[in-house]
Amino acid sequence: LWFSGHFHLSHNYRESIGVYGNCAFVQVGVMGDCSRDGFRQSRMVAGDEDGYELYTVDHGTGEIRLDMRHEYADGLPVPNVLLPEEEILCDPSKGWLCAESSCLIDEDEAITHHWLDAGFQCLLSIQDNMIVEYDALTQAPVGIVCTDLAGREVRWVDLHGCELPLENGYAAVALELYGKDGVERVERNRSGGFCRVFQTNKYHRWLNSQTVDVGKTTKVALQ
Repeated sequence: LWFSGHFHLSHNYRESIGVYGNCAFVQVGVMGDCSRDGFRQSRMVAGDEDGYELYTVDHGTGEIRLDMRHEYADGLPVPNVLLPEEEILCDPSKGWLCAESSCLIDEDEAITHHWLDAGFQCLLSIQDNMIVEYDALTQAPVGIVCTDLAGREVRWVDLHGCELPLENGYAAVALELYGKDGVERVERNRSGGFCRVFQTNKYHRWLNSQTVDVGKTTKVALQ
């Protein structure tokens, strides 16, 4: 079992439990008031040497729901199918996400999203003077494309450098941010999105430093 509670979404989605290989990836909701879709839920696991049961605890109603039962002898775990009255289906006409709250520190402050469909299950949101990438399937933020728009406009460009209509983002190879000071080009990454790494992964940085140290040691030994 692999639990993740970063999305502040409930368990009432078909994708809230996904089984890949021998591991079940489980979305975990929130017990407090900062819930993006209005439900306050957490998980409970009960098990013994033969297997386990995975439940949803609804802190609004006090109800407990069995979401998955897995006997180790049966092979892979299989999530239960949500009942129609339990499942949340997102309406794209309402901004793509099911969120009712952005979980702001100051709830009087509102965030306005301007959505750009980039294709490949990738959505870009222009919000708070930034561009944030979301995954269309899980309704979750993936990463940051731009940390400061600074008054610039955005446009899609195709393989030949020609500007595309904003609704044709699926055909874009890059996103350009342009203004009076020039143009910044953001290429589509290997995952099909546009989010960028603004800080080097600390583990990779450590590995690189180890490689450099080994190289120096080898050079000294050869001398």
